Amino acid sequence: LTFDLDAQAALKQGFPSLQLSLLVDTMNFKALHLTADSFSMHSKLKVDFSNTHPDSLVGEAFVSQIRFSRGSKHFSSDTARVKADMQGEENQFTLFSKPLIAGINGRYRLTELPTALQHHFNQYYQIQNFKDTLFVPQDWKASFQFRTSPIVLQFLPELKGTDTMGAT
Repeated sequence: LTFDLDAQAALKQGFPSLQLSLLVDTMNFKALHLTADSFSMHSKLKVDFSNTHPDSLVGEAFVSQIRFSRGSKHFSSDTARVKADMQGEENQFTLFSKPLIAGINGRYRLTELPTALQHHFNQYYQIQNFKDTLFVPQDWKASFQFRTSPIVLQFLPELKGTDTMGAT
C-alpha cells in the first residue's frame, strides 16, 4: 500500500469540516490478504466539506485518476464528483460521473432515507422482517441518467448502443 495524504479538519464541532487530498498510488488487495485474486487500484481523492453531518452535508468530493486491474484486465474511468448542499430545509446530493448522473433533492435525512424507503415499499410489497420504525417525514425527488461509457463497456461488452436511460 503506497499513498500520500494531506488532511485538515476542524474538530471543535460535532461533525467537523474536512479538507483532504489522498493519492493512493498502489493498493494491492491480494498482498493485503483482502482478496484471493490479483486486484489492485490507483486513485486520487480530493474532499472539501464545510459540514460532514450526513443529514446536513455541505461540500464536494472528487475522485480522479481511477485505475484498477484484476488479473490481466485493466480498467480506468474518468473523474467522479459528489456534491452536497443545503439551503434552508432543502438538501441536494448529486453524483456526476461519465456513466451515471444521479441526484436527490428535497427535504430528507440521509441517515433515515433507507427507513423511509422501506416504509414506502412495504405498503406495496410485504418486506420480510420489516420493522416499523419512526422517522422524520421526507419530501424529495430522485433522478438518474445512465450513459454507456468506456468503463461500462469494459464490464458489459454486450452493450452495443449509445443509448442513455434515465428516470425521475
